Order: sequence, then structure tokens, then C-alpha cells
Amino acid sequence: MTEKDFITISDALPTVRKMLGEGAVLLKNDNGVLPLAKGARIAVFGEAQRNAFDGRVSTLTKQRGYIPFGAGSSRAFGDGRMVAPIDALKEAEAQGLISIYAPLSEKYMTDKDYSPDGDMIRAARDNADTAVVFISRWVGECRDMAAEDWDLSAKELALLRGVCAEFDRVVAILNIGSPISTDWAKGEVEGINIDSLLFVGYGGMAGGYAVSDILTGLVNPSGKLSTTFAKDLADYPSHGNYGGEEVRYAEGIYLGYRHFDTFAKDRVSYGFGYGLSYTEFSIAVESFSVDEERVSLKVAVKNVGKLPGKEVIQVYFSSPDRSRNGAALDSAAHELCAFAKTKLLEPMQTAVFDLSFPISAMRRYDECGVTGYKSAYVLEAGEYVIFVGNSLEDASLRRAGALTVDKTRLVEQLTRRFEPVEIKKAAEEDKSASSATVAEQGQRYDISVGCDSFSEIGAPTEDATPFATEFEGYLYDSKSAKWNPYSGTCLKNMGQKGAYCIFRFDAPKTGSYKLFLRMASSAYNGSYKLYYSDDNTNFSPLSISMSITNTAETAGGISRDYCFMDFACGTLKLREGENYLKLENVGSHAPNIALMSFAEIKDQAAKDESGDKVIPFAKVLDGSASLTDYVGQMTDYELAEFFVAYIGKLSSEAGGSDALCAKYGHRRMNMTDGPAGVREKASSWPCETIVASSWNTELVTEMGRIIGKETGQNQYDLLLAPGLNLHRYPLCGRNNEYYSEDPYLTGVLAAAMTRGVQSTGTGACLKHFICNEQEVNKLESNSLLSERALRQIYLYAFEIAIKESDPLAIMTSYNFVNGKPASASDDLLINVLRGEWGFDGMITGDWNNNKDMIAEINNGGGVRQPTAFCDIEAIYSAIDRAEISRPTLLAGAESLMRSICRMYKANLR
Repeated sequence: MTEKDFITISDALPTVRKMLGEGAVLLKNDNGVLPLAKGARIAVFGEAQRNAFDGRVSTLTKQRGYIPFGAGSSRAFGDGRMVAPIDALKEAEAQGLISIYAPLSEKYMTDKDYSPDGDMIRAARDNADTAVVFISRWVGECRDMAAEDWDLSAKELALLRGVCAEFDRVVAILNIGSPISTDWAKGEVEGINIDSLLFVGYGGMAGGYAVSDILTGLVNPSGKLSTTFAKDLADYPSHGNYGGEEVRYAEGIYLGYRHFDTFAKDRVSYGFGYGLSYTEFSIAVESFSVDEERVSLKVAVKNVGKLPGKEVIQVYFSSPDRSRNGAALDSAAHELCAFAKTKLLEPMQTAVFDLSFPISAMRRYDECGVTGYKSAYVLEAGEYVIFVGNSLEDASLRRAGALTVDKTRLVEQLTRRFEPVEIKKAAEEDKSASSATVAEQGQRYDISVGCDSFSEIGAPTEDATPFATEFEGYLYDSKSAKWNPYSGTCLKNMGQKGAYCIFRFDAPKTGSYKLFLRMASSAYNGSYKLYYSDDNTNFSPLSISMSITNTAETAGGISRDYCFMDFACGTLKLREGENYLKLENVGSHAPNIALMSFAEIKDQAAKDESGDKVIPFAKVLDGSASLTDYVGQMTDYELAEFFVAYIGKLSSEAGGSDALCAKYGHRRMNMTDGPAGVREKASSWPCETIVASSWNTELVTEMGRIIGKETGQNQYDLLLAPGLNLHRYPLCGRNNEYYSEDPYLTGVLAAAMTRGVQSTGTGACLKHFICNEQEVNKLESNSLLSERALRQIYLYAFEIAIKESDPLAIMTSYNFVNGKPASASDDLLINVLRGEWGFDGMITGDWNNNKDMIAEINNGGGVRQPTAFCDIEAIYSAIDRAEISRPTLLAGAESLMRSICRMYKANLR
């Protein structure tokens, strides 16, 4: 990469700032309160005006203040360059655009629990013309929104009532990851009457700038909602079918606006596709035509207002319906099928768009054969009407044209999939070899070293010396995904940088061994070094690195100090007899160590004596050897390595052991989160919901290009993004990581993002495949839904993105789908993903999944994640018992290597 190609965070900032400016949605603007007049005096209320995250704490720990990103994998710290709204507003103040009532904001800056009393509100009124009130909600991975957080809290209601009683001009800003009640913004709550409402979501590192830009009029907001804000939580069709272990998608195809627009228009507060501007636009359909394959429209958009601005054109179709005109299938009143966003239009400037979409896009899935075509996509006979507007509500009033299908037409004949199966409980599971315990599978632990077996302990200061102590705690069982009581002795107080312990142990024979550490930690990404010696002198560093999870949080707070997990740390050679291993802390976090174990690795030399010359990977890259021949030369045990993850220098890696890579000449693919950008040394972006609300595919592609560049600059190969799950219910904590409630909008934007990322040589990994629409109970939840709903709604988003952008990888989800684990569903992975859609790249599982690894391999699953949840010895044993066929191993290995090959070729250019 040349110096010119290198992207700095400063280079990315204008595009980050632009994304939120285009994605923020102005929901209300009575009396022209926004934009603020130059020199306007404002008083800023609410803790979300100030910074929340310091960038060094776990985002699974709730923070107070402005929320730039959700909990968990969406965290992206922007290298510490997080701009809170109050900081950006102060910059605007310095430029003479506004003035801020400082005493009020200073109170919020110094006291996170501050709540202004009447005297302060009146003082603010005397010194300001406009009140700006922030409302925030913190959610994310593993953190659903509480039902009570749908409504405003008593504290928030009191604040708004107090402010509205004193101020004539009130602006509310929603720093939220998912819809909440907005009845108070519509004048339906006594004592609250606001003028303007602005939805800004989670804005990333430049969130404060975008808020300031919109308030002061430097940016004219042009976002349109990608999800429906209903009047009440119970109005969502998924209400009552969320959060449990058995989750019935009883709403079927009527997700989000499809339900409200068809059955409950009066229960919408702010509808899908809705968003205001500081200017006005007119939309006119200049032409409408239909040929055998496509519907085409020419649409003119004119800025008829007084300020420059952007507008979104949205095209919807209406299908024949069973209740409306006697069709065999029911359908939603309107469905999105095309959209476009204008450039910045000056007053009285017009833009003309040629929009089109294939007639087959209006297909519907006939699950039962009521149209005469069972298990098929069809275009049923009848009239299909096309609508155009700047929102769903507006479009429904503007008919652009129609086409008539004279006879029901077969679009695509498929095969029945996803039939519900019963999930066996643990007590009912077949006690076959495939579900055997570690001992039954033949994995033999030759050495167990307790924490009282150390020969030396040391630390840089005397008061931080590690010591052995008795404990009562919990141990994680990865097979059942449960924490079980556990007690014993552990080595504690390893917190100081440089603290170390040396273990002495005897190996029964010279050979290769897999190393496991039983550890507990109260922090993420602990970093440790390992050194080896056979005589307690001249320690040699091992090429093993560890990045351990926060076991205290993973355990739900059961025990902060003594929640243990087994971490697979790599392999090493041991000499028969006496050996020494030194563990040194290179960070500042303290692990507790309860056990060190070694598993002998079977010698596969006999299986590798084919006499054939190795085909090096270089021959695959130059085209002189096929990928099929490359993986075909490997032994079954070598192929097994493509189904487990390895710990690398930076992150989890896929592609085989160090020895396998050295033998054949390829390197592993490493990966990193996430949807809001790379976590460190890179830009931090608005959440996917705001990205979707921009409705700007070009801007999303540019976002992907910048994130792809930064991913490569940080030496990562694969970005674990974008997320394509749908907004099924507002309480889902991870909605902020997903684009929309609409599969078409989701698929198109995910494809744009993926193309941008992969244009740089970095790969993108679409996730979570499929129906990961809740965080609570997500490991055990069983999503029960019709095949029609699956194909028309939830799979459709992935289908669009895969076919339009060809991602390098797909990540499966934790949950079951109609009784089968998504990570081990032949219907999902073999029949649909690979068979129907032709995806031939890498499949990986989500981190810490608890499903049966052998079943995953046999049903189309790929790389298990992370290393601590991998058991290659179990795969070896399954191979020995002929439970995994060689063709299955070859198929999985070739798919992974195909993605690695694409990664190499892109980076060689």
C-alpha cells in the first residue's frame, strides 16, 4: 500500500460526518424551529449531550452519556476521537453560530446523575430561546432493551414537562438504537408539547458533529425511516412472541410496515420511509413502461423550497391479494421494490431518475401449492400496481402505473425445505459416539498441572506477587453452554504487568501436545506471553498468543473472580521428563489460573506418506494448479484443521495450523468486528439503522471502501459485517447493528457495503444467517416460522446481498430454525445457500456457539469460533469412526480456501 492509499481517521471524518447527516431523520419540525437561526441561544438538557465511552471499558458495561455505538461487537472507538454533541455545539458557538447556556451543561458534565430543578430550568429560560433535550437508550449485543424503556421514564417525563412549561421552542433528540414510544412528541402526553423531533440513532465518532450540523442548518437532514415507529409496543405484530426459547413468528410475511400498512395504519406514529427536510420537493412520474422482463419509470424530483436539500424516491408495488381481489395468496398492501436518492438540489433545481426493477421481483412464495405450483415462486394472475413517493404513506397516494399478469406464472421451482422438527432436550439426546464426551471420543489428557505445581512465582513489585488460594466459583461447560459449580485452588493476583509464574511438569514422552489453560478474567482481551524450557533456564518464547474473554460478564455476574473457562492456547513440543512453562502478563488485567492441561496430538505421519510431491499454494495463485487438486492432496486429519479456528497475532484466524500453512504455502485468514468499523486505529461510523436511513447506496459503498481500507491497514483480512437481520421487535438490543425491517432495503444496502469493502481487497462476512432477531435466549431460541416467511422476508435480504456482491464469507447464527440449529441446518447451508444461491465461499459460526460441532460439519457448517470452543480431537475421532466423510471435509476445506484465494489475489493486485 502506498502512502497515498493510506486512509487516516481524519481522512474518513468528512464521510462519517456526512453519513449521519444523511441518515438522521427529522420526524417533526413545527413552526420552523429548525434550523436554528444564526446566533440562537440554546439550553441543552440531558446526559446524552456529553461523552459516554472512554474507549477502554467493556461496552457490555452500561455507560452514561451520549451513546455512539451499541454494546458488544459494534463498538468502534475511533482511536479515542469521539465527539459528543456538547463538544461539537461548543465549536459551533466559537464560530458564532449559536450560544449555549453554559451553567446547565456544566452541571451535566460534572454530575452524571444531574437532574435540573425548577430554578435551573427557569434560569436556562432567561438565558436561552430554545431548549434542546436529549433522550437516550443503551442497548446492543447481549443487551436487549427493557420493556419499561419503551416509554419515557418518570425522570424524562418530568424533565420534558418542566422544559415545555418554560420554553416556547423545544427540540428533542433521540439518541437511541431502536424505536421507542413517541406519543409524547405528538402532543398526546399532558404537559409536553415539543416543536421538533430528530432521530440520530448511534452516530459513531462524529455523532456530535452531525447533531450540531443539523441543528445549525449546516446540513439539511435527508434521512428516511428504515423501520416503523408504532404508537405502542403492543402494536408490533411480533409482540407476545419475543424473547422466549420457542419464538413463533406468528406475523408471517407481515413484518413491520407490511403489517401496519395492511391492517393497522392508525397505529403508526412515524411510518416507514418517512422523514422531513428543511425544504420542500415535488415528485412527478414522467413515464411508465413495461416489457417482458422489467418495469421502468422516469421520475422527476424538483426542489420547490428555499434551501438546498436531498430527497429520496421510493417505489412500491401492490400484488393481487386473497382478501382484496380473490387471489390464492395473501399479500401486503405495498412492498418496496426500488429507490434512489438525489444529489444536493438547489432551490428550483430538478433531477430526473430512470428507475426499473424486474417483474420477477414481485414474486411470492407458494408453500402449499394453492396457486398450482407447490414450493415455488410465482407471479399470480391479476393486476400489479406501482406507486412512487418520498415515503410509504406518500407513495400510496401516487399511482404510477400498473401491469396485468393474465395467467399465473412460475418464476422458480424449488423444493420443500425447513419443515419443523422437534428439538431434543439434553436428557433425550442420543448417546451415540457423535455426542460422546471428550473422554469417549478418545481425547487423552496426559498431563494435568494444578496451580499449586508452580516452581516459581514473581512480579515486578512485592505487593503484586501471585499466590495460590482456595476458591468457590463456576466452570463453563461448552457442550451445554451452562455454568456449573466449581471449586479448588487457583493462582491469583497476576494483575501487574510483568507478573509471571513458572510451572514444572513431567511429560510421559517426547511429542507434540495441545495446551489448555483454565482461566478466569474480569476484563476483555487479556494479553499474555508463554515461554518454554526443559531445564528452567534459557526460556524460549513460544509462538502462542492468548486473547481471553471476560468470564465474569459471560457468566452473567455469577462470580466476578472465579468464573473459569478452558482456553485452547496452541501446540508445543515437549521433551520426555521434566519441562517448564512460564506464563507472563504483558497487560494490566488480572487472570486467575486454576489448571493447565496438555493433550497429546496423534502422530499423523503414517497417513501423510503418499510419496507425491506437495502442490504449493503458489501454483493455485498462478493458475497452474486447481484449488480442488490443492486441497485434494491433504490427509483427512489435515482437512479437519479447516473447521477450527486458530489464535493469530491479531485475532481469530481460519485456514489451518502453522504447520499446515508452512507445509503447503498459504496463510490463514484473520478477522475482526464489525458493523461500525474496526475497533482500534480506525474510524467509527453511525449504526446500521442510521446508515439504512440514508437510503444512499453510493455513500454506503464509500463507507465500505473506507472501512475496507482501514481493515487492511490494521492487517485484518475479513470484516465481520454487515449484519442483515431484520428489525422484528423494538426491544432487540442488536437492532442498531441491522439495517431495516424491510428485506429489500437491507439486501441492497448490504450489497453496496460489501462491494465497497471488497473493492479494497478486504473480505466481508454477512451475518447472522438466519433469524437472529433477539439477544435474550439467542443460544437456545427456536425460531418457528413458515417457509414462505423465511423465503420472502428473512432469507430474501441475504439472497439479494449474496447475488449482488459475492461476499467472501457468511456467518451462521446461534438459534434454531424450525428445530434445526442454524449452524447445522442442511436446508439452510447445503440446500439453499450453496445449492439454490450458488454461494461457494467460507461459512463460519458465531463466537461461543454451543451446538454440536460434528453435526455442523456434516450439515454444511464451516469454521468453528473461537479457538477456545474448538475441539479438533473430536473431529479426528469422528473421522476415525467414519462419521465425517472425506467429500464433506474436502467441500468445507475448498470453500474456505476459495475465500483465502480470493483474498490473496485481491491483495496481489
